[in-house]
Amino acid sequence: MAKEKKISLGVKLKLITLVPLIIGILLASVIFVSLLFDKHTQWLYSMRSDLVKRSKNLLEETAHSRRSTISTYLSNSALYEQFLRGVYDAIDVGNITLTADITKPSYVNGKDTSSSGSYPDTTKSVYMSPSNTDPSASTCYTKLELLDILMRVIYADSNDSTLHQIGFTYSSDGLDYRYPVQDMSKLSGNFNYTSTCSQASSSYDARCTQTYYYLKNGVNGKTQKLMIYYENELVNTWNNPSYGTFAFYSTNHTFTQFINEIEYVTTFVSEKDGTWTLAKEEENIEGFQGKVLGEVLFPDESDLADRVITNLLPLMHDSVDILAKLYGLIATEYVAVSPTNITMTNVRYTEYQDSYTVGLYKTRTAILIEWNNFITTVVDIITGQTIIFAVLLFMTIVSSILLNKALVYKITHPITVIIQDLESERGSSRAYHLYNKEINEIFKYVELTNLSEKFIDPSFLKNPKPDERIANLKEARRFFKRVNNKRGVSITNNLIGNIHYRDQDYDRAVKYYQKALQAMEDLEKIVLLQEEEEAKLTEEEKENLRKKTGKITVGWEEEKAFLKENICERILQLCMGKQMGLLHGTRNLMELRSDWKELLNLQSKVVQVYYNTRTHYLRILKILVDLALAFQSLQYFHSALEILEIVEDELNKLETLQHPDIDIDIVRLKRLGVNINEEEGVMKLHFAVPTLDFEKDILRQMILYRRGMILKETDRFQEAGYALTEAIENGGYFDPYIRQQCLSELIKMMKKFAIKTEIDELYSLHKDFASQGKALLFLLRYNFNDNSKLNRKLVNFITNELNDPGNYIGASTMSLNSTVKLDIEKRDMAGIDLENMIMRAKSVSANDHPYDLIMKWNKLFPDKSSEKYIIIILKDLPFSIQIAKEDDLAAVIDKTMKYIVIPIGFALPTEFEKYLSENNGYIIEIQDDSAIDEAFEAVKRIMG
Repeated sequence: MAKEKKISLGVKLKLITLVPLIIGILLASVIFVSLLFDKHTQWLYSMRSDLVKRSKNLLEETAHSRRSTISTYLSNSALYEQFLRGVYDAIDVGNITLTADITKPSYVNGKDTSSSGSYPDTTKSVYMSPSNTDPSASTCYTKLELLDILMRVIYADSNDSTLHQIGFTYSSDGLDYRYPVQDMSKLSGNFNYTSTCSQASSSYDARCTQTYYYLKNGVNGKTQKLMIYYENELVNTWNNPSYGTFAFYSTNHTFTQFINEIEYVTTFVSEKDGTWTLAKEEENIEGFQGKVLGEVLFPDESDLADRVITNLLPLMHDSVDILAKLYGLIATEYVAVSPTNITMTNVRYTEYQDSYTVGLYKTRTAILIEWNNFITTVVDIITGQTIIFAVLLFMTIVSSILLNKALVYKITHPITVIIQDLESERGSSRAYHLYNKEINEIFKYVELTNLSEKFIDPSFLKNPKPDERIANLKEARRFFKRVNNKRGVSITNNLIGNIHYRDQDYDRAVKYYQKALQAMEDLEKIVLLQEEEEAKLTEEEKENLRKKTGKITVGWEEEKAFLKENICERILQLCMGKQMGLLHGTRNLMELRSDWKELLNLQSKVVQVYYNTRTHYLRILKILVDLALAFQSLQYFHSALEILEIVEDELNKLETLQHPDIDIDIVRLKRLGVNINEEEGVMKLHFAVPTLDFEKDILRQMILYRRGMILKETDRFQEAGYALTEAIENGGYFDPYIRQQCLSELIKMMKKFAIKTEIDELYSLHKDFASQGKALLFLLRYNFNDNSKLNRKLVNFITNELNDPGNYIGASTMSLNSTVKLDIEKRDMAGIDLENMIMRAKSVSANDHPYDLIMKWNKLFPDKSSEKYIIIILKDLPFSIQIAKEDDLAAVIDKTMKYIVIPIGFALPTEFEKYLSENNGYIIEIQDDSAIDEAFEAVKRIMG
């Protein structure tokens, strides 16, 4: 209860010191802000109204200005058309007489033009006729002679870049005559004139166009003498004499050329009733052809489009400048519209006055953008004033908070948190930087204590679920980093790499193997630096240091030797991962060569260490065989064969010499580029090689197989066949995988050269290897030395009942990393192999969790096996199932396998038995060895 009163006192202290000050600052701020904003509110509203008003005036003035510009352009076009009309009428009544030597028109048929031509052709005119007759056959031809000349003069005199053609249409025969020649091929097809001439499919006829129809028949019941309409990809401006039309044809940019962009403002030109739209700023007229004005202005806002029809168009009939406000669901728009006046000599040209309008619109939001920016500036100023005004009060609050933290948070609170950590009431400690150095150190050691306690739980580092195990290992790695334990970091990284390696994720495995190696190399640097520092000490100081550290020896030779050995093991792990990644990965040729050379350097480095220490003789030979694989992959075939010859010569020394002290000829290795430098002081040393049996046979088989593969790759097939055959027949011990590979390669070569001699025998051997027999793994957890009877009966059972050439048989002790094991392979004499394994097993480790062993071997079963069995025999060393959760079995048990557990002299946990029986498992309990035969009979029945 005492600690709760302290926490409560700290909270009360916070309330007493902070609450009055906070209330005071809030009241002061409210009064200050109220006074400030009350004085400015009306002024700000009036400024906003003035801004909106000025924006609306700008819209009206801009609309009127742009209307004037466009009206002038249309008036000029109408003037030119009126001029041509006057000339035509004068010729018709005889007021103008054509001279006999007038230049005849030069023209081409529009159907003869193509898109591939070079246009415009200003030397000629162009015509289109529904009957495809020549203009000279038309009754208007005599007038065309002068009109053609005038069209050319007007076209040349015009400075309008959008002017496409000037033309004349004769009503009586439909002749469409234009200057200059442009691409008219698009008018050569058929058109649907149902709405104008009641023709569903017809060739081009100017009299049936929508422009002609509106010109002659009026729009919304109102006739006009000047028609502006977008049709056939051109803006048509047509005059309306009784005998036809005079026309200007312009491009899509006819009106947009007069529109200068204004921010947030959009300009449009339309027919007065909104039946069609001629221009909209920044949009192509083709996109809104045939749409009413509302749909063009607001295509995505139907409510505003409806407001245009109901509110704006009725106002546009008054032929005066108007300003309308349209309300939408999302936005509010201000629209200014000004009617166009097309005049000549101050006389209205159109009977339907002001048939076209120019308009601008702008959203209320856009109008108020400047206002919002202004308000933001004002608010920033006021906020700054408020901050300056309140700075003294805030300083008081900050001082109070700091003092409160010093009294409460950094004195009473850390003690409470430490107690909670020690009592395991909290998940993790607080951030250290919040407290002083001494408190931070306490937190650090508390956290390390909590983390180290997890190591006591066997399921922490040996969790059967790979993902959880990796997560736990990473947490352990964090612990070792905190205590600066480089070797612990290396071990955890190596274990994580092993998990990825078993999952065949070689790239990740290499990544963690490299980290493990780097940690050991960093530790070696620290040791060497420590040795250098100690070398500077006097003998007395060295002795005192030795006593303080508890070291038996003064120097660091033992530590350096251990580190070299450990670094070599890490390098070999890295080489193993890299080699598998290179053999099974997907890299380009340049990356492969670079990686193989890097692998050569790493392997040579290990050979250098082992040679100078004269240790691991057989491991050196194995590395040299791996070097041959690297040379082969780099296509250094001669070097690969020579290094295999060196390894073979070294193996022969083991056969011929009478004493075990031998050495390796490094001169030959140096010639091959394997740089091994003999250090001073080790020249007289030799390798102390113990008595070897199966290691020599296996190594010799590896040499022969590798030699055969190299010879085959260099097209020396006969020699390759001898080497592969010898690898099959060599020695009393063999690697089943290598034997199977040799058989496969021999069969491929015999097929290649159509050799049938003895191929049947090879096929028979290969068939035995390829057959899908049963796969059996015996996991033995008992003391071999004290159970010879059990050993003998197990060997007899395998020899007499299971020694089928098609069966895969393996065995292992319950030690996860034991080298005394039989891989799950097809065996000629499985019973003898098991007997040899038992004889070599000096002791059985009971430290590894059974789940680890089962998970490891689950992944090592051959895929081709028809049935898979794991047979676990337990005696003397109880099956430590209780140290893991029963739920973990779901991650361990592979439902494609069958598990048979034979406990001798003890019972298994009931939960484990139940789970196993429900998931392809069998338990055969016996009291002692005398009933083992009955257990084996039960195993036979289960396997069928």
